[in-house]
Formats: sequence, C-alpha cells, structure tokens
Amino acid sequence: MVKDIRHLPRDLRKLVTEARAEAAAEIHGSLQNRSPYWTGTFAESWVVSLTEVQATKPRIGEPNEDGDMEGFDRPASSIFREISQNVNQKVYGPLKSPVFIGNETDYAAFVINKVKHPVDKIKYEDMFRKGFNTTPRPNVPNWYDVYTKSKEIFKDMDKGFKLKGFSAKTTKPAGRY
Repeated sequence: MVKDIRHLPRDLRKLVTEARAEAAAEIHGSLQNRSPYWTGTFAESWVVSLTEVQATKPRIGEPNEDGDMEGFDRPASSIFREISQNVNQKVYGPLKSPVFIGNETDYAAFVINKVKHPVDKIKYEDMFRKGFNTTPRPNVPNWYDVYTKSKEIFKDMDKGFKLKGFSAKTTKPAGRY
C-alpha cells in the first residue's frame, strides 16, 4: 500500500533520528575500543547522552609496585577486553537537540592529552616518553585526535547511517581526507 506524501516529513525525521542514534552508537563503540585500558574505568566510561556528559567518575583500581592492578581482577591489556554492557548505546532524541558522546571519568581530559595530570603534573604524551605501557589504538599520545579529526569518525557515521538504509558516504565532509 502506498503512503500519502504528507507522511514523508515525519517518516524522514524518524529515519534520520534512528540513523543518528546508530551513528552515535558506532562512535561510542569505537571510542571504547580505541581507549587506553588499564583498569577499564576510562574505556567503559564513554556514554551517549542527550545532555552534556559530566566528567566526575573516579578511577577504579590502582597499580601496585609491581604494576599489577590492585582490587581489579581483569587483565589490563586491551587484547583481553570484556564486552561492556553499555557498548553501542543508542540514544534517540529530537533532531533539533544535540547528542553528546563523552567520557565520565574525572581524568578524561588528561587521557585525551588536553591537560596535565593533577597530581603528577605531566601530560599524557609524557607517559610515552617515559616508556609507560600505554594501550590506546593507535598507540600514540594523540590517539583521540587521530580518531576525531580524521576519516575514522566519518567511517563510523557512515556505518550508522548505512544500518538504516542510507547509501555510503552520506556523511562525507567536503574536502580531501
């Protein structure tokens, strides 16, 4: 049965809202998988929300003198990550309202290399120079910028929109990659 064209705006709004939720979920999953992983707190603290994400969650577990994580029974390596229950969160909201993807940890700005650590007074990039066992993907100090300022984030947007029937490269920005 053919629908009346007057339903087109509502149907398009619904389709784009669902595609935006899928794209945000893809970005959310990528950030979790690319994040550094010691205790798991940071990697599992990425959220998709209709309001700004507040960075207030403390780190769970701390390394002891041997570098093992006290009070934490999971391997720290990203190779052994468990699938978090909040992977690929889908959040639906009005198209006029923004969708936020952020990290709830109180040290998030440090891990994305934007501020110095409040105690050690070093930036995240300094950990690389000192030979710390870092685990972001790619394993570089500016891992977050590599993802958000390259075609990688747009690939995730495309994946989300494709899941709702849009064709490839629907979100490709102007210019060259």
